[in-house]
Amino acid sequence: MINQPPLGFYLDASIFAVFGSSYEAAVASMALFSLGSVAAMYGLSRVFYGKTAGLIAAALFGILPWQVYMSRIFLIDNQYIFFCLLCLLAAALAIRRNSDRFVLWAGVFFGLALLTKAFAVFVLVPLALLVFMNRDRFSLTRRRALIFCLPTIATQLVWYGVFEHQNFFAVYYSSDFTHPVHIADPNLLYLPRLLVWSDGWFLVAAAAFAVALSLGFWKLLAGERRLDAVWVATVLVVFGLDAALVLGPHLLSPYIGAFKYTYFTVPFFCLLAASLVKKGGLLIASVNPKASWDRLKWVLAGCGAALIFASFVECTDFLSKWVGFIAFEVDSNGNYYALNLYAQGLQGVFQSSRIIATALTLLTITLPQIATMLKYKRTNQIKPQE
Repeated sequence: MINQPPLGFYLDASIFAVFGSSYEAAVASMALFSLGSVAAMYGLSRVFYGKTAGLIAAALFGILPWQVYMSRIFLIDNQYIFFCLLCLLAAALAIRRNSDRFVLWAGVFFGLALLTKAFAVFVLVPLALLVFMNRDRFSLTRRRALIFCLPTIATQLVWYGVFEHQNFFAVYYSSDFTHPVHIADPNLLYLPRLLVWSDGWFLVAAAAFAVALSLGFWKLLAGERRLDAVWVATVLVVFGLDAALVLGPHLLSPYIGAFKYTYFTVPFFCLLAASLVKKGGLLIASVNPKASWDRLKWVLAGCGAALIFASFVECTDFLSKWVGFIAFEVDSNGNYYALNLYAQGLQGVFQSSRIIATALTLLTITLPQIATMLKYKRTNQIKPQE
């Protein structure tokens, strides 16, 4: 019994039992979980922002270097993110439909996520914020709280109490904290470097631009601003905790392994970037043709689309240039290893598929917007895009 929750390892073992114990089978299983996460990402973004934004969020999530890294190496992180995204999706549907059934599903997926990796506890941050911001149409009663918690309590008790006969919280006393290794002088730029190397400059810029639009158009984008607050707060909590562990007690593990400690933030950058689609549609729909300054909204909507496009191009270009084994982490001196994709002769195939997928995605995104612009020129009236 190693110091990790067990579900991910048993899922891996079942795959090895069927396909054989090989590194290829291990990575293939991670790729499947990654595909599932992309699908869950689409569903989550679609609930909040519509179909087109769902497509963009899923496409960005699937092509980001950070996510590609996690889907091409044998770790359990990909599995817990998959269950976390399903938990968030079920919770979003529970709030929208005021449904106890989806509350139960959210609890089941959270239980599976926590039984896969302890970092899944981070999902409680956006869950709590979503419930708080929608308290006018979704009441979190004691009954619903119990429905949500029951699957987690049951799985934890059954595994650690019945099968392993150990303390309920024994597995969560991580060696990172019980037997810590310290670093004397951590580089303060380790988190910003991690962010731009693994997510890309343009995705970070798109997320920041999305927040700036919500703040700039305070009334028009009031509903979107509330969601922005949830995603931004989640990112700040995760990054803040990692920084506190490094800059406070000077722990080495969250420093050199920050890409795993902060991996949970990746979906929320994609959600922020994808929100530019809906925000751009709302801006265009509110344009007053008689007010010359109001036409600036067209420019702002175009800037959002350009940042999304640039993020796709940046990620595709970055991934297509590297061949070799995956190594992406900071060393004790604050230097980062480059991201290399483990392809073994299939790099050309993967590169071609990425280019084709990116082209199809961009066409799907841009063609409806072009049709909207043509309709605007004919009628001077536009309905908000999904």
